Amino acid sequence: MARGIAGARRAGRPVAETLDGAAREQGRGMAAEALRRAGEDPPPAVLLAAARSVLDEQGYATRPEPAGVAFANCPFHALVAEHTDLVCGMNLAIVEGMLGNLPPLPVAAVLDPGEGRCCVRLAASGRADP
Repeated sequence: MARGIAGARRAGRPVAETLDGAAREQGRGMAAEALRRAGEDPPPAVLLAAARSVLDEQGYATRPEPAGVAFANCPFHALVAEHTDLVCGMNLAIVEGMLGNLPPLPVAAVLDPGEGRCCVRLAASGRADP
């Protein structure tokens, strides 16, 4: 988050726009780590498990649900009360950046705020079990 804000200040660009780019870059790095862990040409279940492991290490605390994968925690929880749109948009951009740099998985990142969890979750897309 700080990288995005600092980048906006240096470039004289809107914070939300620059933050989105920094978040997607973070997601790309997370995708690279998930791919490294999953090995060469992994089945979707193995790749999703590796992606969940990376997300867990980033503080999202993933948990499987019938409709996909929920995030039991927001790593930016302390900021979300005052900056909900900014933080939720950043979380979505991180996860979209990660998923967009992985082979297709049976899930999609969606905004779905709810009590006791992050505003983003992985919704089952119908391709296979999450």
